[in-house]
Amino acid sequence: MVASSVVSGRETFDVNRSYARKRGVYMPGTMKHRSILLGLVVLLAALLAACSGGDGEGDGEADDVTITAENGTLSVTVSSSGSVTLTNKEDLQFGLQGAVSEVLVEAGDTVQAGDLLVKLDDAGLQAALSQARANAAVAQQNLDKLLSPTALEVAKVEAALAVAQEALDNMVANDAATTLAQSKAVENASTALESAKDGYAYTLRLYYAIDPAREDLTKADEELRASYVPDPLLAAGLTLIPYLPSQTIKDGEVDGAWTAVVNAQDALDAALLNAQAGTDLGKLAQQRVVVAQAEEDLAVVTGSPDPVLVLQRQAALQTALLNVEDAETALAVASMVSPISGVVTAVNVAAGDSVNANTVAVSVADPTALSVTGQVDEIDIFQVQPGQQVRVSLNALAQVSLPGVVESVDLIGQNQGGIVSYGITIALNLPRQGPLAQITVREGMGVTATIVVQEQTDVLLVPTGAIQRDGADRVVTVVLADGTRETRVIGLGMTDGSFVEITDGLQPGEDIVVPSAAAGQANFALQGGFGALGGGGFGGAGGGGGRGGAR
Repeated sequence: MVASSVVSGRETFDVNRSYARKRGVYMPGTMKHRSILLGLVVLLAALLAACSGGDGEGDGEADDVTITAENGTLSVTVSSSGSVTLTNKEDLQFGLQGAVSEVLVEAGDTVQAGDLLVKLDDAGLQAALSQARANAAVAQQNLDKLLSPTALEVAKVEAALAVAQEALDNMVANDAATTLAQSKAVENASTALESAKDGYAYTLRLYYAIDPAREDLTKADEELRASYVPDPLLAAGLTLIPYLPSQTIKDGEVDGAWTAVVNAQDALDAALLNAQAGTDLGKLAQQRVVVAQAEEDLAVVTGSPDPVLVLQRQAALQTALLNVEDAETALAVASMVSPISGVVTAVNVAAGDSVNANTVAVSVADPTALSVTGQVDEIDIFQVQPGQQVRVSLNALAQVSLPGVVESVDLIGQNQGGIVSYGITIALNLPRQGPLAQITVREGMGVTATIVVQEQTDVLLVPTGAIQRDGADRVVTVVLADGTRETRVIGLGMTDGSFVEITDGLQPGEDIVVPSAAAGQANFALQGGFGALGGGGFGGAGGGGGRGGAR
């Protein structure tokens, strides 16, 4: 939609002229805009009649109006409707779980950046921080000892090595005598077992005519007789008891020989267990590890530290320090402070409530940081650029006009009912002083924004109805001092559709004629009458005044 400025002398009257696009043709806008335009026509007619000086000359001149061309301000504007949005608002979350211990604000309170709003129970967080700091201190000490050991630390390590070595020597010395006696006992038990096996083998040959292998003498006679076939040669020599293949009753001597083997084996096993118990190999190996570690510690403190060990302790310290930072952050987060100055818009928690990381506890907004989101027709969007000045009127207070600046223009449009429009964002600048500073602008309020897409100040202006075509030229009728009229060729600049900038052929203070026939030609320039100037009405010269001829 296009808005135009009407100039009388050096005073500027802003009037919106609305056009809706339908089937490629611009039609009159809303009743509100038409009523404003009607009032403007009445005012203009009165001014022109006063300037005409009375009677005209010739046929048709009685209805002509004479006006004086003067300098003024010419603005080309685009209108947009939208709503107010708070741009600096925060929904505050703790980012951790906990129980609310204190709520210090209510909805509607005014707060400053850094003010405390809500607190969580932080006893556990305090304890975690203390533990993290203690761990960091130990890690720092370990690294310091490695890099810069003191004489006392060296003496401590040397003493630890001496004690460990002495304990190992005592264990080895005490174990030597015990080991010798236990070894002798094991040796005697082994000899006794072999003797018992010899007796058992003799008895089996004598009574059963079988000769088992040495490794099988740990088996009872029943198992041996089942797995060995009697030797006929041995059977022929049996004298004490005749060989009987069906004999199943054990002879007392065979039982006695086998019992001797079992007892000898048990004695050997006991001797071996006693030897193992006397020599605690596990404790001896553990003490050797202690001595080796003490030797390594002494080498570290008396020589150059191991680079790998240095890196390990540095990494441990870094981890401990990061844990301290995390604990400090968690403790700080437990006290919610306002990140901005503004007004508390909502309080969603109370003392005793449990919250999680995503619970919105408090909402805060800056009521002075406002923007307007609106829509602009696709035909007008080419004229709208970030940085352009805007006059914003509240629908609830139409008489109030607030300044603003175009902040952004969407690249993607929205199609509704065949009409394509693009979203824009306008930063609203609220006055800090004066009567307007007392107005509270709230989010969601409807507004009408007038965007100044082009403006010329202190330029010579005439109504578009005063301009006529004379072949390829544009001309106006000038009333000379003696009352005669002169047709004069002029140069044209930008236009807003109602007024045109005159760049050549006319001087401020000269009187010109607005023909009576032009009364219904207020949209003459928009209808393509001056399109030859720049292929767009007066837009070629003024950069946004015309619409490019009839559509």
